[in-house]
Amino acid sequence: MIETLLTVHAWIRWPVLILGALGVIEVVLGGLRGRRLAWLPVVFVSLLDLQLLLGAGLWILDGDARVDALRHALVMLVAVAGAHYFRIRAKRLPGAARGFEMAGFLFPLLLIALGITVLL
Repeated sequence: MIETLLTVHAWIRWPVLILGALGVIEVVLGGLRGRRLAWLPVVFVSLLDLQLLLGAGLWILDGDARVDALRHALVMLVAVAGAHYFRIRAKRLPGAARGFEMAGFLFPLLLIALGITVLL
């Protein structure tokens, strides 16, 4: 069971990183308000939520409370919370939406990179 969760958690990391990078590119190129990739922030945040859920399951089932695993969990929790915060702000403040959209992709991506390095 733990091996399956770990495998799924590891594989979902790649779509998260790819969609995050695609989101940054869309915001830089001025897209994201068009219909073509309007789904991108929703799917990105949803995959982050799934990652958090799988990570919490691993934490509970593994029972190995290593310091680096705790740091990883805390950094990732802040990344997911930040993604949600910036997505909500982008929806509520149309005038500043582009900046919040960019932050909604960049902030989690930077923290994900930090969180992964904590485990190395």
